[in-house]
Amino acid sequence: FEDRSAELTCDVLARHRAFSEPTRIEAGRNTDRDRFGRRHHRARPLDLRAPDKTERVTCPNCGSLLDVSRGKLEFLKALGPKKVQPLIPLGAIGNFPNQPPLTVIGFVQRSVQFEGVHYYWEEFLLYHPEVGFRWLVRSDDNWNFVETIPPGAVTTISERAAVFDGRRFKLYQNAVARVEYVLGEFN
Repeated sequence: FEDRSAELTCDVLARHRAFSEPTRIEAGRNTDRDRFGRRHHRARPLDLRAPDKTERVTCPNCGSLLDVSRGKLEFLKALGPKKVQPLIPLGAIGNFPNQPPLTVIGFVQRSVQFEGVHYYWEEFLLYHPEVGFRWLVRSDDNWNFVETIPPGAVTTISERAAVFDGRRFKLYQNAVARVEYVLGEFN
């Protein structure tokens, strides 16, 4: 991966550009306190790498989750301080067999709990306008490249088995996954 990280922030007004240059959302007013009286960082530009697809983005400066689906930023929720440093930085570009160069635009740390023990894994959201989204998933230092498939391409055989592309797949475990930390932009 090549590091192409950019400076980000969370204040309003979007202008669209081509993929080669991320969309920059410029600051509105520079204030030290938000409408609730909380201290807030001084606004800096937020670069969106998939502006026509992104619906949510996190602010790395203040830890807010923001909605960008209506062409402007709207505060949704404070996520808190940074907990995890992704192994691959946002903005990095990776090369994979039979794929155009893919840019890391999002990072999620998830977990499940079995018998009181938490198990964690990391998901990196990759994007290129010609192929859309892909995922790079890291669990126990194993990496998997993931492409989504249409739901109609999977045939359910039973509660614990399905068929895709002529191959049978069996469900080994079932648990509710929890999002522990999120960073970047998502659709």
